Amino acid sequence: MKALVAGASRGIGAAIATRLAQDGVAHSGQAEIAITARERSEALDGVAAAIAAAGGKAHIITGDMGDPAVPARIAAEAAQACGGLDFVVANAGITSPGPLANLPLENWERLFAVNTRGPWLLAQGAHQALRASKGSFVAVASMSGMFPHPGAGAYSSTKAALIMLCQQLAFEWGPDGIRVNAVCPGMIRTPMTESIYADAAIAARRDEIVPLRRVGRPDDIARVVSFLGSEDARYVTGEAIRADGGFSSSILSYVPGLPKSR
Repeated sequence: MKALVAGASRGIGAAIATRLAQDGVAHSGQAEIAITARERSEALDGVAAAIAAAGGKAHIITGDMGDPAVPARIAAEAAQACGGLDFVVANAGITSPGPLANLPLENWERLFAVNTRGPWLLAQGAHQALRASKGSFVAVASMSGMFPHPGAGAYSSTKAALIMLCQQLAFEWGPDGIRVNAVCPGMIRTPMTESIYADAAIAARRDEIVPLRRVGRPDDIARVVSFLGSEDARYVTGEAIRADGGFSSSILSYVPGLPKSR
């Protein structure tokens, strides 16, 4: 396993990087994992330590994915450090809620720069290495890219564009042997969302409305991403896989007057 995980310092990205190290060592005895964040931190160093504890080797690379010069540099440095790349995961992302009626232009452009342009430039920078390895690219999108909600600001639009980006890349890069997919998490309890779940009533209500009766954990998404980068998914490309416990498909469950299953 020679992988790059962008946005790996915490939450879903940290879980993905650790999972890839574990699975890489289990399947082939080795794992070279390049992990990135905007800047070095104790959290990012902790992910590197977890990779090492799993038997892998971590390579820390820093840079702002919203800077147009950074993603290609990150891809090049990761390919050099790992001795090639067979899997690239674009997980770096930001959110900034607000109504579209008065959303500042700089807010809109910043979210698109990080959430959509960044993954495209990262993929572009990694294309040669992935073509050589017949590898795979996965972007972490969101169920919000499929279903809008008021007050999301530019976030839903960036994730919808990211899903389409992955589908277009899949069709363009399929002849090169490169698979491209998106994973769309639902409600996941991460450090970014922890303040919401600090309210026990809100946490319980969110668990209740998910068909599986629990909000997701970062490792739930990491398992899906790891699958998509493995040989088990060798015939899967151009997909946007929702990993949300069934939540986004459950809207009809809330229509008054429908028969209940139990």
